[in-house]
Amino acid sequence: YEYSVRLIPGVGERTAAMLKEKGVKTIGELARTDPLKIKEWFPNKLGDLLIRSARGEGETHVEEEKERKQMGKIMTLPEDTSSKEALKHHAKELCKKVHERIESAGVFFSSVSVLFIDKNMDTATRSMSISPSNRLETLERAVETLIDRYENGEVRRLGVFVSKFSDGKQKSLLEFVG
Repeated sequence: YEYSVRLIPGVGERTAAMLKEKGVKTIGELARTDPLKIKEWFPNKLGDLLIRSARGEGETHVEEEKERKQMGKIMTLPEDTSSKEALKHHAKELCKKVHERIESAGVFFSSVSVLFIDKNMDTATRSMSISPSNRLETLERAVETLIDRYENGEVRRLGVFVSKFSDGKQKSLLEFVG
C-alpha cells in the first residue's frame, strides 16, 4: 500500500507530479482519498483508472518496479527543422535531463540512441555503442555524432535514450571463465 503511485500502469511523471501537488504520493494515500476529489482532479478516464487501481480493482496488477532497460527523454521541437545545429541545441537540453536520471540511478550506460520523428510521425533511430560511461560530456558527444549521421529531412520531435546499463565496475577475466 505504501508503494509509489508510479507503479500504477498508466501513471507517468506528469500524473505523479499532479498527485504529489495534491498530497498523494503512495497508492495507500490514493486509496484513502475521496473518489469524488480524484474525479474532480482527473475528470477523464484517468480518474476512473486511479480510483479502480487504488482499490485493487481491474485487469492489471501493481508490481514492484523492474530493472530499467533504457532511460530517455523526447521533446516536440518549437518548429520542424532539418538544421543539424538546431537539433544539436535541443539535444543538449535532452542530454541534461537524461543525465540527471542516470546520476540519480547511479548507473553507467554503454549504448546511446537518438530518435527522430517527422511531421508524419515516421521515425528513424540512430544508435551507437560506447565504453561504459556516466558522464554528460560523453552522452553529448555521442548524440552529436548520431545527429550528424541523420539525413532524412525535417524533424518535429527529438529523443535521446541510453541503455545497456552497468554499475561501471570492470569485470575480471575470471568472471568470464567457467
